[in-house]
Amino acid sequence: MIRKLEKTDVDKVANLWLEANLTAHDFISEKYWKDHFNMVKEQLLQAEVYIYEDCQNISGFIGITDEYVEGIFVSEKMRSQGIGKQLLDFVKDKKKPKLKSILVISILAVLVMGIMQFIRGALREGTSVDWSAFDTSIFIDSIKGNCDIYKTFYGMAVTVPNELEYQYGMASIVSVITMIIPRKIWPGKPISPIITNLHMFCGELAAKSGYAMPNISEYYLDFGVIGCIVMLFIFGQVLQKLKDLYRYKSYDRHGLILYSVMFPALLQVMLRGYSPSYMYLLFFYSFPVIIMKYFVDNKSLK
Repeated sequence: MIRKLEKTDVDKVANLWLEANLTAHDFISEKYWKDHFNMVKEQLLQAEVYIYEDCQNISGFIGITDEYVEGIFVSEKMRSQGIGKQLLDFVKDKKKPKLKSILVISILAVLVMGIMQFIRGALREGTSVDWSAFDTSIFIDSIKGNCDIYKTFYGMAVTVPNELEYQYGMASIVSVITMIIPRKIWPGKPISPIITNLHMFCGELAAKSGYAMPNISEYYLDFGVIGCIVMLFIFGQVLQKLKDLYRYKSYDRHGLILYSVMFPALLQVMLRGYSPSYMYLLFFYSFPVIIMKYFVDNKSLK
């Protein structure tokens, strides 16, 4: 059974904390952990802690702050029995966003999108922002404009494979690999089928204006419905891993930076597509963080 820590549990939980740290960190002086024992007992009462109890024996516990996991501890005798996973799953379910929160965030997002769309429109026309012309239709147009992007996917679904054959990786895989090679070195480098055939999906005018499409379009152009299912599953797994960096590795600042940088960029990929450009954008976003994690920080520690 998993339940919230009570005052009567503190001694047992603190002893478990001490036992786990002495076992896992034998390279640190035993005195260090024992000197911090009383302080930890006080902090446990102030923190959000959940314990795993079996037959009135506390076998493990997890401490969290908001959505950050501060630590998981399992008794040495009870390890490799899935207790840590049960504690993690428990807090994951407990910390799932509530419907009310989702609705509030969605409404705020629509408001922000509407305001941004209104300001962008004025800037494009080279005029000042006239707030007197701002009304509810702005929000409707903003939502409609973001949904219009799926018209391109509809146009592709109608065109492929009736008028254009599947590209079997040329759009979403080969173009990503070849994009890094300068055309100066490879003058005959093939152009992505997305670019060369865009006019077939959304019309000449939209194609010339650089009309965007969601990433599902590339997957469909390459491999049809199966490609959409497989590639979006992989895409979802990547997003899940990034979310885990945020939720369960709060102590890893590099993970938090990667999450903060890459999650919004991947959402943009999902909405605006064209993998060749965005994959390299993501690479250059993450490259400095990787350098800091594996080279700069490690050198400073040495």
